[in-house]
Amino acid sequence: MGVPVSVDLAVRTDFDLKIGSTTETVTITASTAPLSTDDANLGETFSTKQVEDLPVQGHNALEVAALASNVTIGSKTSYSGNPPGVDFIGAGQRETQNDLTLDGVSIMNNLGNVTPARPGTDMISEVQMQSGNYPAQYGAYLGVHINLVSKVGTNDFHGVVYDYVKNTALNAHNFLDSPTQKKAPLNYNQYGFTLGGPVWIPKLYNGHNKTFFFGSYEKLNQKAQSAGTSTVMTGAQEGGDFSALGTLNPDGSCTGICLKDPYNKNAYYLNNQIPASELSTPAALIAKKYEAYVPLPNVAGINNNLNNVYFPNNLFIAQTLERVDENIGERVRLFVRYHWQNLTYANGNQVPVAGGYGPGNSRNLAIGYSHVITPRLVNDFHFGINKFLTDSLNYWYVNNLKGAGTSLGIPGFNYDTTTGNLGIPNVQLTSASGMNIGNNGTNWFQDDRTLDGYDQVSYTRGKHSIMAGLELRKLTLGRAATNESLGLFTFNGTLTGDSRADFALGLPASDQTPVSTIKGSVGEWRDGFFVLDNWQATSKLTINYGLRYDLPTVPYSLNGYARLLNADQTALIPPTTAQTPGAFTPTPGFKLASATHDNWGPRLGIAYRATDKTVIRGGAGFYYNANQLNSFTLLSSNYPLGAFVGYSAIGTKLSLADPTAGAASSSSAAGIPGSFQSAVQYDPKNKTQRSYQWNVSVGQELWRGRLLSFSIWGLTLCIWISATTQICPSILVETRLRPTKLLSRRSTLGGQTSSLVRSAISITLPTPTTTA
Repeated sequence: MGVPVSVDLAVRTDFDLKIGSTTETVTITASTAPLSTDDANLGETFSTKQVEDLPVQGHNALEVAALASNVTIGSKTSYSGNPPGVDFIGAGQRETQNDLTLDGVSIMNNLGNVTPARPGTDMISEVQMQSGNYPAQYGAYLGVHINLVSKVGTNDFHGVVYDYVKNTALNAHNFLDSPTQKKAPLNYNQYGFTLGGPVWIPKLYNGHNKTFFFGSYEKLNQKAQSAGTSTVMTGAQEGGDFSALGTLNPDGSCTGICLKDPYNKNAYYLNNQIPASELSTPAALIAKKYEAYVPLPNVAGINNNLNNVYFPNNLFIAQTLERVDENIGERVRLFVRYHWQNLTYANGNQVPVAGGYGPGNSRNLAIGYSHVITPRLVNDFHFGINKFLTDSLNYWYVNNLKGAGTSLGIPGFNYDTTTGNLGIPNVQLTSASGMNIGNNGTNWFQDDRTLDGYDQVSYTRGKHSIMAGLELRKLTLGRAATNESLGLFTFNGTLTGDSRADFALGLPASDQTPVSTIKGSVGEWRDGFFVLDNWQATSKLTINYGLRYDLPTVPYSLNGYARLLNADQTALIPPTTAQTPGAFTPTPGFKLASATHDNWGPRLGIAYRATDKTVIRGGAGFYYNANQLNSFTLLSSNYPLGAFVGYSAIGTKLSLADPTAGAASSSSAAGIPGSFQSAVQYDPKNKTQRSYQWNVSVGQELWRGRLLSFSIWGLTLCIWISATTQICPSILVETRLRPTKLLSRRSTLGGQTSSLVRSAISITLPTPTTTA
């Protein structure tokens, strides 16, 4: 009858089933219906053919979801980010509020909900996206729900061998490139294979109709370069000649910048020349060692003089996906699926020592059990594990340059040697971005685990299809990350009039002492319980109604290295007399928030079939989102775990031994209010974020596979800013007129038109007839 049915999409057709002759057959195929006729869900499902054939940049099946009309790839997407991965924006929500799964098992990084996993389009049979008014099975997150369904072996052997190639010769220039500018170098190669079929061992086992396998491998090698421009000190400036900055006129006025001498009562330097004696002080000699890390300009001038320098932007990904399915009789089906991926990136910079590097490795296991207990009663169970490890490393760590910071000779500094945190103290110059080098935001380490269990019972009786179930998801996150962990010196021109001259003298305006990097480790359960009914009230009217209860348990510290302010915000708890991280006694199990028990989510959807090709749909529901775990890992930076002091008195030299006291009024003391510079705090009484969504739509099928739809969708998003105060703005998220389904899209990358060459071989072999 040509009725397409796809994953999690309710499709209905009315027909009389009569006894036929032995020559008649009923064929069921999986494809995507253009018009959902029996529910009010907002979303789209992309079929196997669409997933395979749509020209998605990078062969990434997840990004197929962004072809939907109301979903975009998030601004934080970067496979060289921290952490690396892709995220999405949709449903009027932030990237951190989405749910991304593979075969129903989470593939998200628990820090910020991005995912490094990127199964290839030849590994995935369907991409399902729900962006609003989803039924009660879905919860725990307010935003877009994207689920990938892995491919399954069949009774025929089927395989694909492919190779995607992009390179400089095939690429076009950027639109704004000058006629003489060379194209950015690129060597991109993405190759792999898939193979599926029955498990067949000659003369031993024939898995026809019983046991199936699917396996795949993919390797991505991207060796690319990007161009950047920054400002660095010239050779003359490193030698003390700053005459290019400005001129002191005979009448005492200044054209440009005239430098003042902090060693000579702020008198003007003659011709903006710093004398050699001032460049020979211990502080200035330390600055000289920093200068050695920075290349000289490649064009004339004092600004933007390290111009159009190419640096590496490399990405290497290897992944496999394997799946085995077993049919036990006609009622029971089992499957096991494993996805393995290793990712390595090199995110360079025009100043080589300012680059970032890191791995991002993920492992994902799914086990499924489906049992048709009776023709009316079906049970579906899934269990999965997701693990993720990522590091963000600096130039010194990657190259194992031990003692580089200590060798600078900064008085009072040997932190890189004593802690193993390789690198040098960070320096920042306000007028020379290329001189900003050091350890800022690197040598961060994260480990991440999710256990995911789901069980659903479905019962059909008369005009009612009733479903009830639960989802138990345990999230754990460990993160060791500190900004400026080896200290910071800031040069802003306060002393001489220009930050570059301040730096040449070794005279920062402020500094910050090194800080210990303590791992914050947090755990939480996010459980959900639901019941719903799809009621076929009449032949034209379907009502979906249900109730979900989300239960995020109280987040707690796994390793006990966390502190927060007490209810009166007068002291840190748990109490301690320790004044160093080593003396602190951890408290595993320390609770970081309070319980939330009011996350009840009623759901309602109505679909009315005015004609066989015209459907009016509408719905409403309550949705919740627990706060992200990253907020709690920051509590490991509170005193004495992450104690540091910042000094802002003018005249501080490049030293951490005897800085001049400035902003810090007194030494930090445990439990004494006013002695702390700052404290990271999370209000333990905060409630979960929540939104109230509604939508109305009209859809008209024009011809096979094409539809015209008009929809209005809005929400009220409530964010708690304190334990008793919430903000609930109402938002009209979307009014859209969608004339057709998207069938193709041209690939672009960073404004640069890319040519993509794909070589693929598809092989189908007949089922072996040998019996065991």
